[in-house]
Amino acid sequence: MRIVVEGDTVEKLVQDLDGKERYVSTLVSLLGDVRWVEQEPSGKYIVTDKGSSDA
Repeated sequence: MRIVVEGDTVEKLVQDLDGKERYVSTLVSLLGDVRWVEQEPSGKYIVTDKGSSDA
C-alpha cells in the first residue's frame, strides 16, 4: 500500500480503507514515530528520506 499519493490526507486514506480511522491514525502515528513519514504544514503526509531508504 502506498502511504502517500499526491494530495493524500489522513481523511483520504480513511476513505480508501473503508472508514477504519483508528487503524489509519495508528499506522500514520507509528510511521511518524520511526520517521518514515512526516506531515507538511498543509496536512499532507510525505515519505521521508529515511522512509525511502529503509523501505
